[in-house]
Amino acid sequence: MEELRKWIVVAARVRATCQNVREFDLLIGHQKQRLEELERTEQERLERHLRLSFGFSHKPDTGTVVGTLPARPATGRGRRRTVEEAETDRRLRKERETEDLEGFLPCYQRATGLALEVEEESENPDFIVRRPDGQKIGIEFTAVRESPDDTFYRPILTGNPQWDPTDAVDQMCFLVRQKSSKIPNYQTKYNILVLQNEESDFNLMSADVKNIPIEDFASSGFDEIWLADYSGIRNGAHNEIELFGLYPKHLQTVTRRSDRDKKPYR
Repeated sequence: MEELRKWIVVAARVRATCQNVREFDLLIGHQKQRLEELERTEQERLERHLRLSFGFSHKPDTGTVVGTLPARPATGRGRRRTVEEAETDRRLRKERETEDLEGFLPCYQRATGLALEVEEESENPDFIVRRPDGQKIGIEFTAVRESPDDTFYRPILTGNPQWDPTDAVDQMCFLVRQKSSKIPNYQTKYNILVLQNEESDFNLMSADVKNIPIEDFASSGFDEIWLADYSGIRNGAHNEIELFGLYPKHLQTVTRRSDRDKKPYR
């Protein structure tokens, strides 16, 4: 791109000595157009890289993430939940998380060769498990999904029934940032973050996240980070999940469903 820029400068200088000025001007115009397209492509690449490179600073977390999600409009305060309603919501959420853990553990064993035994339910993190060597490990689940409003309006406005994988990866980066700020409150020193894809194309997301620098995941504070595809379970097409290891580097491969879950769905 720099060589093309220099060529245009030199061509403008020698233009007066050219015998066929009209054709030479057309050539210069063509090269300028090429330069503009290259600069625009490079700018888009840089903006994409900045959006994906969600590196962490050592400054204390203020709870505000700049440049991620727009502020929600003020809608007024709703009715406060009763203690019984809050407890019911907590119990239902924990039941769903337990089901998700049961789906994660077999696939994790296929990916790593390690069988994890559930030690206890928790809140910080969601679960505490134990490795065969006795080491306690914390597992935190978080869903990568659109807001209900976006899920409703997107097919109407765009005609696309599926969440764009690029947007899903951007949301995933936001969640890694959000969850990392809670690690100091965890009961365990070794922690695993499971990012649950529920609405996007898992294969496209797995290809896209390879563009994220491994140093960004390392700076999150989690010892392992996994992208888990729960979309098939959510829509009833599968009984098992698939995994892609985001961090550390040696885990960056896809672990598919077992043979028991491939038919009749594949």
